[in-house]
Amino acid sequence: ASAGMSRLQKSSTATSGSILNVKNALIAFASGAVIRGVVSSYTEFENFRTVLTAFLGSSEKANKELGRLTKLADNLPQDLADVTKAFVILTRNGIDAGSKSLTAFANVAKGNNKELTQLGEAIADALTGEFERLKEFGIRVSKENDKFVLNMADGSKKVVNSSREVVEAVKSMGAEGGRFANVAIINATTLNQAFSNLKGATNAASIAFMEGFAPAL
Repeated sequence: ASAGMSRLQKSSTATSGSILNVKNALIAFASGAVIRGVVSSYTEFENFRTVLTAFLGSSEKANKELGRLTKLADNLPQDLADVTKAFVILTRNGIDAGSKSLTAFANVAKGNNKELTQLGEAIADALTGEFERLKEFGIRVSKENDKFVLNMADGSKKVVNSSREVVEAVKSMGAEGGRFANVAIINATTLNQAFSNLKGATNAASIAFMEGFAPAL
């Protein structure tokens, strides 16, 4: 009986040791995953800042715009990466990239299940008279008697005088009173947006932590 009890105790000790090893391994793995997530979020944020600094010409302007775009992305269906890339494309082509304008374009993009960057590229092409990519957003543009005719997927039609007015017409679809005006509002109530907001909050916390920690490295 004594020998049996001894074997039982050894077996119990071995099992406890195995459980402890697994627990420690899981903790180490989870800790490593968290650290990698924090570093990844911060390096991506730094990349955005680098791109905007190079594009806008100063770190002060870049930090100001990045702060604005970060807050804006929290209320849009798109993430910061998509919003930042679209901002660069629009600004480079002389298109208004203020918060109101970006929100309107974001509505149009989400309403067509496309990225904001894709819409940015499509309207940048439109400024040069290339309208092929606007078809991806249900917009067909033709030129008739020096006018530009936009035929929308919903059957509506609009006639404008220039390629820049074509861009404004596209933006109006996502502005107040437009076909896609409420897309961001509707999306805000979805589970997808809830997860997006959680990701944004987590990224913000990671960035704040690294901003304070980085100088010590």
